[in-house]
Amino acid sequence: MPTSARLFDREPCVAGESLVVLPHLVVIQGNVRPCDVIVWEVLPHSTLAELGQPDYQLAIWRYRLQALVALKRALRAGVLAKVSPDVNADLQHALRERYLSFLFVLEHRALVEEGMAALIGGKQP
Repeated sequence: MPTSARLFDREPCVAGESLVVLPHLVVIQGNVRPCDVIVWEVLPHSTLAELGQPDYQLAIWRYRLQALVALKRALRAGVLAKVSPDVNADLQHALRERYLSFLFVLEHRALVEEGMAALIGGKQP
């Protein structure tokens, strides 16, 4: 991992093939309720390769960030447990020592897609 990363509050435009942007799904505790935020990190392209993640996966999921935030909220609020107890249990088990990060999504793609599909009534997002 790089020793100095730059973080942005919106997806930055990066030029050249040596850099990549990685979204972080962050929760900030507000006065009334938690607030979900996407923070963008610019890092060397080689870091993504070191994580074992292909470029195309990153590109696909960057366009589905709102659905990922909705899934994160549904897990936190217990909505997924009501809609699909089995999928909720599987996700909660996989998340028992982690949080729903973008890297978790890349590593557990099928399970995350099941959760997203359950939230929209079985349709593939």
